[in-house]
Amino acid sequence: MIRCVVFDLDGTLVDTGELFYRLFSEVIRLAGLKPICFEQVGDPWASAYEQACAQYPQLRGITGEPRFAEAWERVLREMLAAGDVRLYPDARAVLHSLHESGRKLCLASNTPKQFVEMKLEALRLKPRFEAVFTPQDVWGPKPRPASLFHVRELFGLGPEEIAMVGDLPPDIIYGRNAGVRTVAILNQYNDRGCLAAAEPDCIVESLAELATALARLEESGPR
Repeated sequence: MIRCVVFDLDGTLVDTGELFYRLFSEVIRLAGLKPICFEQVGDPWASAYEQACAQYPQLRGITGEPRFAEAWERVLREMLAAGDVRLYPDARAVLHSLHESGRKLCLASNTPKQFVEMKLEALRLKPRFEAVFTPQDVWGPKPRPASLFHVRELFGLGPEEIAMVGDLPPDIIYGRNAGVRTVAILNQYNDRGCLAAAEPDCIVESLAELATALARLEESGPR
């Protein structure tokens, strides 16, 4: 039985695609550069960054600078206040159902810790998760599997009792690196072919299909 489900955050539970385009628009504005019209395709983070840098090469590498983090916090705070960063349909109901079934819920995000905490607080998600992992924690970012090994130790579980749910190949690789079951979820930004290439145990169209997917994984038994 799958006793613990570990979720990615952005693109899996929360739609933050528009956030990254607004963020890079703000960075461009603060740099005194002419605004650009982003083509919203593919992974929003990579897409916004690459388009901004293609237009203005001097912005390449800016994501590591303090002014970038300051802009990110300001844009995120404004969007959360306006309700422009929101949960995907069924996310709250799915988390509630999994919790009620007795499963442990954890979160593993590659977003910086301060921004994960802002979203969890604003969207009233924090109480749902027994453990939250970010790149700033001792276990490091995905796809490094150390945090999943910690989940195994924390709850005394075998790899077949844990499922990782995410929307990008690194989420799936993260799960596979730890030997746990993996569920890839499609959204408006990702690509089925890229997800399939990461070899998840299954791919679902939306969170509404997750319960059925977990049941099928349990029926199939260990790899």
